[in-house]
Amino acid sequence: NYSAIQAAMNALATGDKASLEYAKIDVLNASGTPGLGQTQADKLTEKNLTVGTVGNAPAALGEKQISFYDMTGKKPETLKKLKQILGVDVTAGKPAGVSSSADFVVIIGKQSEAAAQQ
Repeated sequence: NYSAIQAAMNALATGDKASLEYAKIDVLNASGTPGLGQTQADKLTEKNLTVGTVGNAPAALGEKQISFYDMTGKKPETLKKLKQILGVDVTAGKPAGVSSSADFVVIIGKQSEAAAQQ
């Protein structure tokens, strides 16, 4: 199976350095609206990013429309790409009440419902 080699060659050819970091991104829904986490996960996958867990987050984390956390500080190209895709800066610290082994955690908040319907 040469898919990993083909993906690496494509990343090098297109300048998509983030895909070479193989960062894992968990997408958690704190909005209370079913399906918003999966919708965001699908968007990230379309951009050649690796989504790990899609699940729920504590409602208290859903105050912002969208936020994300850099859990390891070791994937600078993915950090840049997430900032570009999500349109927000990384949130400092770790998300309270969330246990994750991913490199990044994206939290979908309550205000995302209106954005998802557009």
